[in-house]
Amino acid sequence: MSVASLIRRQSSGSFRVIAATLLMEKQMPDPASTWSNIAVIVNMAIGVCVGLFADKINGLLFRPRLDVRFGNGVDLRGVTSGPHGKYLYLRGAIQNKSRFAAENVKAYLVRIDKIEPNDRLARIDYTDALQLRWSAVAEDQRAAGREIPSDIVFCFDVLATNERCPTELALSTVFLPTRYRQLFSLPGQYKLSISITADAQRATRHYVTIEWGGHWDRLRVI
Repeated sequence: MSVASLIRRQSSGSFRVIAATLLMEKQMPDPASTWSNIAVIVNMAIGVCVGLFADKINGLLFRPRLDVRFGNGVDLRGVTSGPHGKYLYLRGAIQNKSRFAAENVKAYLVRIDKIEPNDRLARIDYTDALQLRWSAVAEDQRAAGREIPSDIVFCFDVLATNERCPTELALSTVFLPTRYRQLFSLPGQYKLSISITADAQRATRHYVTIEWGGHWDRLRVI
């Protein structure tokens, strides 16, 4: 075999080895590139999840915390004078104990039970969810949803009676249907269930038990 033939054969073999090596490198993924692609996919998945659950995440991290209380203190039970004499009222107070404002807050009366002997609850024929009025605001703002900033307290009316109609106890709702005007015709103890709502928040249920003595000046929280 001539020297030229040997050179051609060696050259041909070298080219085949180089070509095979390049093909293998092309087929084998670069580890750095693989991890980069995985990172992109993970980031995309996180972005999709955040987009789908953004409202729930915001609700958990930035939701206000509303504290509701009732009682016989001067801010919640009081006597005031009006065109027809003296009125006795009971109120509830809502305080925002978080750093985040609560939006469109409202209070609803959702259930009334009369407490019978042996502490048995007898549900009163009240089947609606009537909105309770805000206290100490203009009449056209009684039903408006309130924004409650951090650490601020707003009160809402619950019940009222007066010396002009001393044996009548009335709900302090925005609208009161005629059929609910005699719910407390009998003296006794009653348990009221009140639901507090706010934008992007679950409604919370709160309870107040009252004792109604059948006369305008004999009403108190127990």
